[in-house]
Amino acid sequence: MYEKHLREYTLVGATAVMEGVICQDFVDFYGGSFEIISVIENGKYYHFQNPDERMSAAKEFLKKVDAGEVDLEKNYAEFAGLVDEYMDFLAQDESKYTLQTVVKVFDYYKRLMNVALSALDPIDVIDTLPETKRDGFKKWAEKTRKKEEPIYKTGEMVFMPRYLSWLTKTHLKNYAVDEVWYLVYTELVDFIKSGKPLPSPEALRQRKSLFYVRQHPVSQMECLAGDDAQIEIKNKKLFPSPDDYKDIKQVIGTSAFAGIARGPARLVTKLADMDKFQDGDVLISTMTEPSYLPIMKNASAFVTDEGGVLCHAAIIARE
Repeated sequence: MYEKHLREYTLVGATAVMEGVICQDFVDFYGGSFEIISVIENGKYYHFQNPDERMSAAKEFLKKVDAGEVDLEKNYAEFAGLVDEYMDFLAQDESKYTLQTVVKVFDYYKRLMNVALSALDPIDVIDTLPETKRDGFKKWAEKTRKKEEPIYKTGEMVFMPRYLSWLTKTHLKNYAVDEVWYLVYTELVDFIKSGKPLPSPEALRQRKSLFYVRQHPVSQMECLAGDDAQIEIKNKKLFPSPDDYKDIKQVIGTSAFAGIARGPARLVTKLADMDKFQDGDVLISTMTEPSYLPIMKNASAFVTDEGGVLCHAAIIARE
C-alpha cells in the first residue's frame, strides 16, 4: 500500500531529489533504500512511497548507529557546512546563472540526502535503538532536522521555478516554462552535458496530463505516459476511489504537542490557499513548510497528513 503526497514541486527537480534516495552512496550510508513513484496528473505533482519499505530502511540505519558505524556528530558538522554552502549558492543572482548551475544543485541534492533523511524517518522507529542511546539520537535528529528543513523546499519552490524561467528565456526559447517543469532530471542533465535533444514541447504538454516515473532500485528509472501510465497507476492502486473512504467516520493520529483546540477547519494544500486562512482556523494540510509561518502563527491548531515528532509542523507547534 502506498502513501500519496501532493507537492508544489517540479518533476525535473523532484526526480533529482529522489535519485538521492536510490543512489549507491545513499544505500551504502543508510543501509537500505525504497521505491519512489512520481505521478503528474492534470499538472499536479504527487509522489508515492511504501511506508513499510521506508521504515525497514530506517531500522537498518539505526542498526548501524547502534553498532557504532556512524559518527553522528561528524556527519552533522559536515552536513551543516554543506547546507550553508548550498543555501548561499541558491541565493546567487540570476545574472550569474549558467546551464551548469542546475547540475550543481542536483549534485547538492544527492550529497545532502544521506544525513537529511537520517534525521527524519529513523525517529519513528527509535525503539530499534537500545533505550540508553535514544535520547542522544533524538537530540541529534532534532538539530539536524531543523538545519535541513529548507533544503528541498527552497530548491524546489524557489530556485527551480526561477532557474527554469531563466532557461526558457536564454536557451530554450521554443519551450514554455510550464513545459520544461515536466522533464525528468536525467533529460535536462544529458542536454546540458552532451547536447542530447530534449523531448518536444508537445511531448512535455502530454506529460502534464498524465505521466508516471518509478525510481528503484539503485539509480534506475522507468517512465510511462498515456495509456501505459494509466494501466500502471491503476494496477498499483495509487489513486483510491471515493468509495474507499465512504465508511470512515473518524481520523486518528499522533499528537506532536498536546492540547485541545477548536476552530473552523481550513484546508491549505498550496501557497495560494493561504489567502483563505482566517485567525483561529485549524490549519489542515498535507504537510507544512516555512512559507506557511504567517498563517501558522494565527492558527488554533495544525493537523497534517504527513510527518512525525520532528516534522516542521511539530517543531513549530512546540516552539
